[in-house]
Amino acid sequence: MHSLFQSGRIAPLGARRRVLIVDDHNFFAACLRTLLDNESDLMVCDIAANSGEVRERIERLKPDLLVIDLTLGAESGLEVGQRLRALEIETPILFVSTMRTPTRGQLAAIPHSAFIAKSRKPAEFLTALRAVLAPERTEGSADPCGFVLAQTVVGA
Repeated sequence: MHSLFQSGRIAPLGARRRVLIVDDHNFFAACLRTLLDNESDLMVCDIAANSGEVRERIERLKPDLLVIDLTLGAESGLEVGQRLRALEIETPILFVSTMRTPTRGQLAAIPHSAFIAKSRKPAEFLTALRAVLAPERTEGSADPCGFVLAQTVVGA
């Protein structure tokens, strides 16, 4: 089982948290990489352009967070999240999209996940990323920037 607190999974205090971006839109992925790599506590460890690359990259890179687009071609981001949870991969997920918004029920079916629209301001996006990574977040909590955390990042 890939536990959030498995040895080496949680970055030491002051270390940069590693983010794997899963998005087939190169422009968005590149912009997000630039945004995150300019933060002292976050960094992009890689970008996967399709769902087929996700599992191997998670196992090899051990990211602290996944940012997954809801629209990935043949397989939706929600399907990717469900598949990862079925494999007992518990890396927190921040779903993003310009086209659709998942329901609370869809997010609740994927523990340790949240959603934010791609149209949000960069500061709001950073707030959402950090909130998904923060263990003190609780189920059903929401922020003014418009994202909803489906379940707590730290399991009970």
